[in-house]
Amino acid sequence: MKKPLALALVLLLGLSTVMAANAQKIHSVDSDVYQAITNLYIASGKALPSTGGPWSSDELAKMLAKIDRSELEEGSQAAYDFVAAELNEAHRAVRFGLDVALEGYYHTDAVNFTDEADWVRGYDERNPLLDIVLETWPSEHFYGYSSFYVGGTKYNDYSAAKGPVSYSFGAAPFSTNIFFTPAPADIQDLDFGMPYRAFGAIGGDGWSVQVGRDKLSWGPGVTGNFMLGDHLKYHNVGRVTAYGDTFKYTFATSFFPHPSQYYPVIDGSGNFINNRGQTQLSQGLNMFMAHRLEWRMLADKVGLALSEAVMYQSLDNTLDLRVLNPAAIFHNRSEE
Repeated sequence: MKKPLALALVLLLGLSTVMAANAQKIHSVDSDVYQAITNLYIASGKALPSTGGPWSSDELAKMLAKIDRSELEEGSQAAYDFVAAELNEAHRAVRFGLDVALEGYYHTDAVNFTDEADWVRGYDERNPLLDIVLETWPSEHFYGYSSFYVGGTKYNDYSAAKGPVSYSFGAAPFSTNIFFTPAPADIQDLDFGMPYRAFGAIGGDGWSVQVGRDKLSWGPGVTGNFMLGDHLKYHNVGRVTAYGDTFKYTFATSFFPHPSQYYPVIDGSGNFINNRGQTQLSQGLNMFMAHRLEWRMLADKVGLALSEAVMYQSLDNTLDLRVLNPAAIFHNRSEE
């Protein structure tokens, strides 16, 4: 009796590591799933779905529920099936992933094309050498994600004439994303700013809370958005969102270094000042705070979004609680 009982316990333990689809998974602003849903809304003659990302699986599933698959053409039905499969995919409690990318870049003019702006495939388009991903689904209401980026920095030198520069763009005809190969590269060329995407999230039916690092984007812009765009590598974000059939509310904060932490950059002789490191205590508060309301009306034919934001800064790390009132209309300004 002991052996069958032990075998049953082992099988039960193994099955417990496999969970149903977790509705609190957070999909990034460049998610293929969200893009497919956007295309389905366009094909169905509906106003765009919520353009305030990122989004949880629960929210994307509610978006998909508004699409009638039987009314779609064959190509759109395939996109619908892709989204449904992604949102209903079963997950293990823990998933490790490793992406390896080896890229090479070659050009014939190492004299006139030495800046990143001259390159078609710039820093943001280049893949890191390694990307180590850890996803966790502790329960149906919790989700965690970490991406440890192993790649080179955007800049590794400074010029009084040009400002920050990098010999990875044009100093030699051939370069790669192996950040330690171009001479005189060293360990300082490793981008220690990573991870760029690492956060925890909790949520339920119609709501989600996210804290950590992630990209934000508010609006349907292709090359950027007026208030929040994906041009930054990441935001140190705290985000709360609640959504229903016709209405969505999002409150978000993003924290940045205070200007006192990086100015002055150049001394009186024109030399680059680089005397700040991890041993220096961080001082000052610089916070972006915004909220966004989105409505859908006229049988989903019209969408309306209203966004409001404020930048709050304090040299002595104090926080005026009055600015945290999400019902207040932000106005005037103060300097500290």
